[in-house]
Amino acid sequence: MRIDEVYIKNFKNLRNFKLDFDEKEMTTVLIGHNGTGKSNLIEAIVIIFRDLDLGNVPAFGYEIHYIIRSYDIKIFADPQTKTHTKIIVDGKKVSHSNFNNNKDKYLPNNVFAYYSGPSNRLESHFDKHQKKFYRELLNGKDIPLRPLFYARNIHSQFALLSYFSFPDDQSTIFLSEYLGISGLESVLFVLKKPRSWKSKEGDERFWNARGVVQGFLSELYRCSLAPIRNKENIDIGFRKKN
Repeated sequence: MRIDEVYIKNFKNLRNFKLDFDEKEMTTVLIGHNGTGKSNLIEAIVIIFRDLDLGNVPAFGYEIHYIIRSYDIKIFADPQTKTHTKIIVDGKKVSHSNFNNNKDKYLPNNVFAYYSGPSNRLESHFDKHQKKFYRELLNGKDIPLRPLFYARNIHSQFALLSYFSFPDDQSTIFLSEYLGISGLESVLFVLKKPRSWKSKEGDERFWNARGVVQGFLSELYRCSLAPIRNKENIDIGFRKKN
């Protein structure tokens, strides 16, 4: 997918803001002083595709033009109107039901994001997709990557583990030449009982985990060199008020 143009009517400090991307290039670099709206633009684009995928009422007014799988798509959104969005595909108006039934054609398969700053506001826009993905894993659904994926620091460790779990010449050369990583000695996994884990059925070793989660933890436990169980109270910064 390549975004051609985006217009933001009013989102934070982006007001009547329009940006014309170079659709011939695969990479776009945003440069500007602090507070000029670079992060806000990225946040706005994430929200646009989040709401389109979930079928939500748009969070703000916008216009976006992008090319995906040879489809030319223009979307005009205004939360103040009755229909909220107007969708044009290859010059023809498309109904909301038609668009929702053809997400695999009209929307990107995945939207990835990463933010190195201290704020978690960008990550919060991925919450609904994360919770849906989490529930489906627990129920044992073998599903592909979630449409919206926020990359956390811990994901880099899983990516490294997958490289060495299923090695090939190309990945080995990449890790060695570009990252200076030639091997993986051992990996330490620390598992903590989730507060919201209330399942009464499943694997007792892992607080009654079910589905894909149970399968992963079971295999991890089988391969472990020195599994240790430990009970302790951890202060996570919350204190109950009297």
